[in-house]
Amino acid sequence: MNGCIGPKYYDIARTYYLVGFSEVPEEVKNADDIKRLQHQLAEAYLEKMGVTFLEIKPYFTLIEKTRSQEMA
Repeated sequence: MNGCIGPKYYDIARTYYLVGFSEVPEEVKNADDIKRLQHQLAEAYLEKMGVTFLEIKPYFTLIEKTRSQEMA
């Protein structure tokens, strides 16, 4: 859907962000449990991809800034 030419780390960072840090409304029952599971899934994704957070950190920072501007 969003295919493009570029570093694989950008795609990995974007997926990591979307899986691990998507907003969970506070009114959702067990929101804290869901957030914890999101983080665990994101970490498992990095492990499966054979990438560390340090490798995607520069891209993650960019994605985080971009997403926070979209939400404003």
